[in-house]
Amino acid sequence: MRIEVFLQESPLMATIRAGRQFETRMAGLLSAQKVNFSGALILASILLEDPGKVKPSDLAAVLSTTRGNISHSLAALEANGLVTRRLDPEDARAHHVALKPEGKKIAMQVVRVLHRMETSFEKRVGPAQIKTFNRVLKELQEEGRRGV
Repeated sequence: MRIEVFLQESPLMATIRAGRQFETRMAGLLSAQKVNFSGALILASILLEDPGKVKPSDLAAVLSTTRGNISHSLAALEANGLVTRRLDPEDARAHHVALKPEGKKIAMQVVRVLHRMETSFEKRVGPAQIKTFNRVLKELQEEGRRGV
């Protein structure tokens, strides 16, 4: 097909393909844990914050997704016994999310896997190239937000 050359040579499409492959690889690593990639990121995010201080709206902001997506993922994590939600004592409209012991165990595994993958990538690419790569990706994200 005519578009094949574009798809193979486009750095934007290569980035999208790499992201999809990364998510697929992570899904395979996490399948035994009863958690998907989004759930894994949520668990890791909660683990790395102060206990009892994480709100779903904070997760949505930091993970660049909607509160609806976070709510859906939290419901699945809660159903699997990995997290709990409690009302904010200062604001009855808000909830705080905390890890249960099994959720903490999985979150620690997720952090280890992500760290291994990042370290491997950093060794292959190098710090200067990673800095440039991240800058370019941020520029592309901004263009996408502006509709360019």
